[in-house]
Amino acid sequence: MKTMTQKALKEALHYNPETGIFTFLKSMGSSRKGKQVGHNNPKRYVSITLNGVTFYAHRLAFLYMTGAFPKEATDHINRNRSDNRWCNLRAVSIAENNQNYSLRKDNTSGYRGVSFHKNKKKWLAYIVINKKRNDLGYFDTAAEAGAVADAARSKHFVAYVSTTTGA
Repeated sequence: MKTMTQKALKEALHYNPETGIFTFLKSMGSSRKGKQVGHNNPKRYVSITLNGVTFYAHRLAFLYMTGAFPKEATDHINRNRSDNRWCNLRAVSIAENNQNYSLRKDNTSGYRGVSFHKNKKKWLAYIVINKKRNDLGYFDTAAEAGAVADAARSKHFVAYVSTTTGA
C-alpha cells in the first residue's frame, strides 16, 4: 500500500483546522482548485482519495498538522464522524477510542456501562478493560450506577470524556 507524506499532502491539499475541511490546492482532472475534497462513506467518515489511495480525512488531518499519522486511533471527541475540526480530534489508543461511543439503541438504563440485574433487582455498573468486563457493584438507581461507571472510565482511560447520559 502506498503511504502519504506530510509534504505530498500539503502539495495537493489545504486543510483548514477551524472547519476541518480539505480543499484542492491545484486543479487535477475534473477537480478544481479550491473545491472541497472528500465524501461521506457508509460509516459516516469523510474519505479522501489521492493518487488512487483512499484515506480517512481525520487521519489526514493528523498527518497535515503533526507530520505523522496517529500510532493507533483517532477519536472524534463529539462522536460526529464527519466533524474533522482539529479541536475535535485526538490521538488515542484503541481501548480509549472504544470508550467514546454512543448509547446502543437497545440500552434501557440511559447510561453507558449500566444494566439491570433482574434477580437482585438492582442496577449493575461495569466497565470493560482489555476486553474483560469488570463489575463495579450493584446500586439502587441507574443514575448511581452510571456515576460509578463514569468515574471508573475517567480513572482508567485518560482520554475519556465524561458523558454520563450518552448524549
